Amino acid sequence: MLVALTKENRYIFADQELKTDKKDYFCPGCGKGVFYKKGTTIQSHFAHYTQKDCQTFSEGETREHIAGKRLLFNWFKQQGIPCQLEAYLPDLKQRPDLLIWLSEKRPVAIEFQCSPISLKRMKERTKGYQQIGYEVYWVLGASFRSHQRLTNQQRSFLRYHKHLGLQLYYLNVIKKELDCFFQIKESEPFKKISSGLLLFSLVKKGHTLSELKSQLAKKNLAWISTKAEAIPNYLQRYQHYLNQGRFYRTKEVEEIQKYLYQQGKNLLNLPKEVYFPCYKNSFIQTSSIYWHYLIIEWIVCLDNGGCFIEMDYLGYLKQLVHEKKITLYSIPQLRDKVLTNSFLDYLSMLAQLGLIEKSGEKEWKLVKHPYFYQNEAEKNRDFIEIDQELEEKEF
Repeated sequence: MLVALTKENRYIFADQELKTDKKDYFCPGCGKGVFYKKGTTIQSHFAHYTQKDCQTFSEGETREHIAGKRLLFNWFKQQGIPCQLEAYLPDLKQRPDLLIWLSEKRPVAIEFQCSPISLKRMKERTKGYQQIGYEVYWVLGASFRSHQRLTNQQRSFLRYHKHLGLQLYYLNVIKKELDCFFQIKESEPFKKISSGLLLFSLVKKGHTLSELKSQLAKKNLAWISTKAEAIPNYLQRYQHYLNQGRFYRTKEVEEIQKYLYQQGKNLLNLPKEVYFPCYKNSFIQTSSIYWHYLIIEWIVCLDNGGCFIEMDYLGYLKQLVHEKKITLYSIPQLRDKVLTNSFLDYLSMLAQLGLIEKSGEKEWKLVKHPYFYQNEAEKNRDFIEIDQELEEKEF
């Protein structure tokens, strides 16, 4: 830990000029004695005499974790932002790495996570902060970096902002910079990741929190105005992926097949509308082609000729989640509204494809029935033509 209490109940930092290590210092969490460890290869810090002494402050912190906390603390303090290092919250029995106040009413907890943490523990800590009205930001260390696909650990730390989309934040202690990934998009079925990226120095003059927000806003506008790179032959590759999954009997494809067989259909019959990407579904574990099909099937089979209101649509999706036909990832920082918007986005996609249209503010109606393919040659010809169109515009 970087902070301890003196006999006079005064906070003292480990990197202050401590002339001796024989003074009495105490843990802010459990109140038991700690000793001062002068840094040589690692930054100076305080430690318990035995690791069993305290359940609040963990020992064995990495060099990266200690240096990162201090880096963030100095950055906030230099801007005049009220900041407390390793603040102990007795009601929660938690201590965020940093606690800052951007306003008098709502503190912000910042956790710099360098080592693996169980999803259960991460959820508990996040929920604890939220229950007492604290906003929480998880900033990740070097071990969490992965550029090809979202790992389950990375996914659990996703945040969402209405302008920046899905986000992840990393602290590069060596370069003293914050790496901000935003507008994270995950394509199916290939799980290819694309995103915007801002590398923000924490030691450069003028690089304040306000400047970080300003640069993210500018980057976001630039990202939106730049056409995302289309995946060549997207629909053809997706169909090949399904055929391979059928041949190798993958769990994902077998689940879709089983349901289709019950309806007297198969993978070949699937209409083109189920293939189109919906990029805000990184928190939906079920294959998009499956839940897309369930939605289209529900609309087509409605008794009133395919007319429905959004409330009924969202109620049907809630039922699918309850029946475990749609499985969701557990992402503690995402609100239910984000998931709702993702499902509503697919309605907009179907409208863009001409399958449905709005008949009121929150009302929709079916305008044409999806076409179920009869043979593979017919489907391949259609997909070649559609793929050429997809390369010219983004869906």
